[in-house]
Parts: sequence; structure tokens; C-alpha cells
Amino acid sequence: MSKLREASVFFGSQVLTYGIICVNTRSIAEVDYTVAVTTDVLLASVNFAVIRRIAANGDKLHNWIGYVLGSAVGTILGIKASTFIL
Repeated sequence: MSKLREASVFFGSQVLTYGIICVNTRSIAEVDYTVAVTTDVLLASVNFAVIRRIAANGDKLHNWIGYVLGSAVGTILGIKASTFIL
């Protein structure tokens, strides 16, 4: 797999993860059990897949960059999405 593709996979997984975390946090603050449990299950599933991918691809700079940038973008998009979902 190319470096760009690997980094993009980590970027996308982190965008999704941090988006879910933002929605989850807001659902807890608003005491919405259904959304909180749903986002918990989604978060655990994504984290499991990411851990497997990190273990398979090793420690590479381009993966780290995609991972970190995805986290920042995911937070921004997650905050915005949470205002529409909840």
C-alpha cells in the first residue's frame, strides 16, 4: 500500500473517531442514553480496527501524520455534527 493511502486510512479513521467522541460527549451532557450507547459501540469498533491496522503497518511517520491530522479535523467536524444530531 502506498504511503499516501496508508496515511489517508489513518486520517479517515481519526476523523471518524474524533467525530464520534464529540457526539458521544454531547450526548452524555444531554443525558441521551441511546446516542451515548450507540456512539460507544461505534467508537469501540473503530478503535479495534485502528489498533489492528497499527499493529499490521508498524510505526511509520506518514501514518502518524495522518493519525494526528485526522484527530484535529475530526474534532472540528464532530463538534459541528453534534449540533445537528443532538
